[in-house]
Amino acid sequence: MFPLYYVERGIRLKYDEAFILLKRAQSFLLRSLLLSLIISGLTVPLTSCGFVEKLQTANLLWKYTAPQKSIWSAEGAAETPQIQGDRIFYLGGYPWNNQIFLNCIDRATGKKVWSSDDEIKQFKLTDTQVFATARQDLFKREPGRATKVWVRAYDLPTGKLQWNRFVMAGIDGVKVVAVGEYVFCTSDNQLYALDKTNGKEAWVADSGVYPSIAPNLLITDKYIIAELQDRTIGFINRKTGKTEDKLVLNQIRADQARALIIDGDLLMVAGSDGTSTIVNISSQKLIGPVETEWISSKVHIEDSVAYFCNCNGKPAASQQISPQNDIFHFCALDLNTGKYLWKTRVDAVIKAKALILSDKVFVGTAGDGDNFLYTLDRKTGEVEKKVALENTLSGAILANGLIYVNAGSLLAIEPSTGKIVWQFKPQKFKMDSEPVFQNNVIYAVGQDSNLYAFNPVSENKVATK
Repeated sequence: MFPLYYVERGIRLKYDEAFILLKRAQSFLLRSLLLSLIISGLTVPLTSCGFVEKLQTANLLWKYTAPQKSIWSAEGAAETPQIQGDRIFYLGGYPWNNQIFLNCIDRATGKKVWSSDDEIKQFKLTDTQVFATARQDLFKREPGRATKVWVRAYDLPTGKLQWNRFVMAGIDGVKVVAVGEYVFCTSDNQLYALDKTNGKEAWVADSGVYPSIAPNLLITDKYIIAELQDRTIGFINRKTGKTEDKLVLNQIRADQARALIIDGDLLMVAGSDGTSTIVNISSQKLIGPVETEWISSKVHIEDSVAYFCNCNGKPAASQQISPQNDIFHFCALDLNTGKYLWKTRVDAVIKAKALILSDKVFVGTAGDGDNFLYTLDRKTGEVEKKVALENTLSGAILANGLIYVNAGSLLAIEPSTGKIVWQFKPQKFKMDSEPVFQNNVIYAVGQDSNLYAFNPVSENKVATK
């Protein structure tokens, strides 16, 4: 007899699981239904009986349901949560009516501590404060005209508004890029610092920042490193806003974008023209340009090696947001030499950051067809394993010896075997944020905009089953 598989949103119900449910079934009707399934091997929807949900939610500690001020006709906001002390913060709500609010949740109970009365676009945390920006510029955009937006500070424990600073900003609005001795913000190509206690302006940088959709601004202990309007790389003093040094790279086209990635003393400047330059900040030594092609993924740097996915070919125009072909490679680039350690062909685009575990590299594809979680040899790039997944929506993390990745469902995978040992998916929508692991709890947000907390599966428990 063929084994029975009940497949519903990625959940498999095998014979042994079916027999357990058979023993627990209280009514004759349910027992008859399960028995007929076991005998015949038929596949029928069991969601209405609640069996799939029960199997999925075995490790669910709590769920916080995002408030709905109107009926949702599509998925809600789903951003990666941020943790500070015993609180967890995330933006949740419905984008269509701009009802995105900042929620502060108790990590132990999943109960709301406070939420913002105002629609929030993005936020940054410190130990005692939350700094957030308004969403007005998202729905009141008028090219060529400034919009009145704000930056606000909230008391982290209580959510009480501490100060509110209005800013006239253009179509790109205002953004809090980092918090240190000041609140560092950008708007209309200006970089400026606000006093954390009262929101007053501390300084305005003497150089304008080049507008870009690429992440072209970094914060280090001493400097704010940014691509300036003259297309040089500027080193701006965090305390004064003065540009102390500039790095002039090779000539750059007006339509080219640059992304800045830093690791210790090494700065990688990745260009949308398919070339990248590596900078040793202390020695000012330049390596490159290196042919990195179209970089599609987040770049992960470890031990002076950059790991990323690229696509052969270059953009035909600055407006192009997709590569011209479907030949993708995952690469390891030595930043000290500018030489590739290896390139490995993969089946589809990779967008998320790689997970490095000892001598293994784990990456997941996010293409339109079949997708996989790859296990690569860190030294050679050789493919050791491929696990079939849905579209990989986030980078992988390690928790209790297992790999957790969001592929529509939140999956727990044994690194050595590639076996999926646990998974969870909301009934109506997919999981949509990158999972976060802290204090032996996993947190993730779904497309339903709800925040979920899970007790992670133990590698030891899995091995004994």
